[in-house]
Amino acid sequence: MRMARMEFRLLGPVEVVDDSGRIELAANRLRVLLAALLLQPNRVVGAQALVDTLWEDELPARPRSALQTYISRLRTMLGTPIISTEPAGYMISVQAEQIDLARFRALVSTSVETADLLDRKRLLTDALSLWRGEPLAGLTAGSLIREVVPVLAEERLHAIELLLGARLELGEHAQVTSELSGLTKRHPLREPLWALLMEAQIRAGRPAGALATYSEASRRLADELGLDPGPALRRLHQAVLATDSRAAAVRTSREVVPHQLPSVGRGFVGRGRELAELDQALLGSIGPTSSVAVISGTAGVGKTALAVAWGERVAAEFPDGQLYVNLRGFDPSGDVVSPEDAVRGFLDALQTAPGRIPFGSPAQARALPDVGGGPTAVDSARQRPYCGAGATAASRWAWLSRGGDQ
Repeated sequence: MRMARMEFRLLGPVEVVDDSGRIELAANRLRVLLAALLLQPNRVVGAQALVDTLWEDELPARPRSALQTYISRLRTMLGTPIISTEPAGYMISVQAEQIDLARFRALVSTSVETADLLDRKRLLTDALSLWRGEPLAGLTAGSLIREVVPVLAEERLHAIELLLGARLELGEHAQVTSELSGLTKRHPLREPLWALLMEAQIRAGRPAGALATYSEASRRLADELGLDPGPALRRLHQAVLATDSRAAAVRTSREVVPHQLPSVGRGFVGRGRELAELDQALLGSIGPTSSVAVISGTAGVGKTALAVAWGERVAAEFPDGQLYVNLRGFDPSGDVVSPEDAVRGFLDALQTAPGRIPFGSPAQARALPDVGGGPTAVDSARQRPYCGAGATAASRWAWLSRGGDQ
């Protein structure tokens, strides 16, 4: 008998599958009728409710007779007497495991009661694997779509949140952060997703990212709903601020001395005249103001080597540290590093407290002099990286801005 092996699918296009394969239900109203019965399995669904679902405002001349005709056609196509006529309507008699929606709900319910994180992750992964797309996809049934699909979509999102929470507890911070970044873009008004993203960033050691996430969530909620963030988001925000204050107190008790210059290697020789010119141009400018020296030339002539060699040569003049960034201007192996990312790298190298790093590239560029104690340089041309050596004290910075091979 076909019924024992029959499977009904609602989490995607409405389908019926048995041992021989998929049972074709070409007519839209047959699929709508089946879905309406399966959404209330083993319960009587009123005849009038089925009529309203199938035809809404376009009722046939004899709606009850038309409904009986569709019931008869559906019974014939299923090939098994699982749809019974009751005094108040019709009922489909199936086992819960035959319906993907019922299996999904059972797996999610079991996962919530499971203490073991790996088991919870497995159960939720299995539950979400039952989804094949939008629920009831392809149906033309206004009331069913309006009333049922949002509820099912909510259940799916809740299961996704439970799974991401379990993975977060298992230490999958990086992967979870990446997935949540996409989910918050698709569901910008869903606070639990923003809260999970903040928690993932905090656990990954990215408090600045968590603060930026809170700012973005606050803006979205205010713009779209006129609301402030809820308690969960506010608690995470306060936790980041409290942690950042403690970290900042530790950082201010010790000196941050970045040494980022790469080694120029033993192959660097000569360039005495150019090094002397750099000394004259840059060391002579130490004081409340600074100068910029531009090293120009075709790719491969040694502009970077000269800049780094000069930085090593005068490092003692900058006892508070040296900063360096390779913007990969002509590097075929990767993307060009933007000036914005370079500035953020300098702020991180100086171990700037996340709470002191403003949101947005222009504000971060303006903040760099305050953090370092001296001026900075930001070039809007992506092909012009920076190599710099500088001190974070006494307003002593020397920058070599170049347009070249790295």
